[in-house]
Amino acid sequence: VHRGPAQIIPAVRRPIQACILMANPVILEPLFRLEVRVPTEFMGGAIKVIQGRRGRIIAMEPEGEAVTVIRALLPVANSFGLAAEMRSETEGRAIWATEFERFERLSPELQAQVIANTRKRKGLKLEVPKPEEFMD
Repeated sequence: VHRGPAQIIPAVRRPIQACILMANPVILEPLFRLEVRVPTEFMGGAIKVIQGRRGRIIAMEPEGEAVTVIRALLPVANSFGLAAEMRSETEGRAIWATEFERFERLSPELQAQVIANTRKRKGLKLEVPKPEEFMD
C-alpha cells in the first residue's frame, strides 16, 4: 500500500508541533558588524544612533587627529533606517559599512515580545500553546 503526503502529513503534523514545543526552542537573531568612520566632533551622535538601535560598541579607535573609528555589533532587525538617522546625527559626515557577523540567541524578554507580536499579526491567540494541546 502506497502512502503519500496527503496521508502522512495530517498524521504527523500535531506530534511534530508538540515535539518542537517540548524542545524549548529559541530565536536566533542575525547581527551585523558595523564599522563607522566619523569626525571626532560627531562621535557622540554616531554612538547615540548605535546604542539607540540595541547596538553594542566593541571598540573605538582614533584614526589620525580628526577621525574616530567605531566598531559595533548591530541587530539586523534594527538596521533598517540606519542611513537616514546616521546622516541626520552626523550631518552626513559619517562613513559606515555593515557585514554579517553571526547569529546570537535573543534574550528571553525580547523573544517573548517577538513571539507575541508575530502571533498577534497572524491572528493567533497571544499565549503560546502547551505541548499537551497537540498530543492526542
